[in-house]
Amino acid sequence: MKPFIQIRIRSKVDTFEWRDYGWPFIESLVNTSKGWLSPEHISTNPERFKQKFESVEACEDNWAGLGQIHIDGKKVSEFHNDFAWRRKNKLKGKGWVTHKMINQLHQLIPAEIDFKVDYHKEINWFELFRHWCGLFSPQLAMLHFFTEHECKGVKQLSLNQLGSFGALIKPQISKIGWGMYYGDEFAKEVDVVKLQQAGFHVEQWPNGYLVTVTDCLNDVEDDFKTFSHRQSEMRNLFRDEIFATEREPEVIQLSDDQADAFEQLMEKTKLNVIEGEHWQIELNEKWQLTQSSSSVFEFAYYGSEKREIEKEVFVTILDRPEIILNHQTFARQLAKITLDQYPESDIGWQMVEHSVDDYLSYSSVIIDQYEQSSEGVFRIAGKILVFPLYIVRLTFMDYCAIDLETSKNFSDPIFFSFKAKN
Repeated sequence: MKPFIQIRIRSKVDTFEWRDYGWPFIESLVNTSKGWLSPEHISTNPERFKQKFESVEACEDNWAGLGQIHIDGKKVSEFHNDFAWRRKNKLKGKGWVTHKMINQLHQLIPAEIDFKVDYHKEINWFELFRHWCGLFSPQLAMLHFFTEHECKGVKQLSLNQLGSFGALIKPQISKIGWGMYYGDEFAKEVDVVKLQQAGFHVEQWPNGYLVTVTDCLNDVEDDFKTFSHRQSEMRNLFRDEIFATEREPEVIQLSDDQADAFEQLMEKTKLNVIEGEHWQIELNEKWQLTQSSSSVFEFAYYGSEKREIEKEVFVTILDRPEIILNHQTFARQLAKITLDQYPESDIGWQMVEHSVDDYLSYSSVIIDQYEQSSEGVFRIAGKILVFPLYIVRLTFMDYCAIDLETSKNFSDPIFFSFKAKN
């Protein structure tokens, strides 16, 4: 797949007006970078092109001609025909304009402009995007550079949705593009101070704000890791309700040569995925990191009312002792030692699970016990991944569960996510 640019705009202005919108819009295509974006064919149907592009002036008859909808021979509404254009030679691309209309329920359906075209580094895509934002005063707009990083293995149907704004009446953002324009009702979603404090470029416009994820569009291809990280940071500064998709997991990767990894992790008040070289664990955003060191991470789950710690998770990374034992034998010894280390209990521990499973490159040890009292369940559950050179131990502490089933329903997704990487 060739890298491509997409610009998508939703607007409530009268796009069907030729002199105010049609002429300057098509002229901007013709005048951009030696005419490299100039239309070659035009149509009122983006799936069928027969008419060659001759000049900006000659497009007037194709811009927003009136159409009618009839039911049982009776005209029930009028609409403006779409305008579409394409290129098949250098910088292959296609775009269309769907004009604003009022539906039968008297609801305003915003206009939409969608343009996809092969990428070329000599074209100033940001300036074109800014020009169109100035022309159409968008309700919502996006400029993005789609590269192999995002599109590899993505089916065409899903690819078409990457830059979508969803429903016509109540649009949502599928994914933050490199450049975004938040206008009309979306303008109030922009916290300018927080965005600027986080280092994002923000421009104030008459009806909204233009925001970019990084300083340079080419970062999407040249430094996708940094772009993706900044994209995730930006999303965290907006309400989830304006997005059509769930928040993507934030991945914190730990490695021996990353000296500041633990400081980086400590700075995160909420996170989703922690990855080591051979293992990973996923925690939802309600788990808060309370302490970390070079080998231990502590996470707390707070009660919603009293703000008291109800549950804790400890992730501990330890080197294996320098003894000649394969991971299978070491895992069985570790299972016995860990069981002997459980604290004394006046009531008595009840066993939920005690098992050792062996795999090709590691072993897994599970020890799960609880005690039941009049106040509820106190539970300590542990899972240890034993690798040839080190171990990673997950300990789940539940201090006030109603019963064992409730506690297990809470912890099962965590234990399932704590696993060796393929």
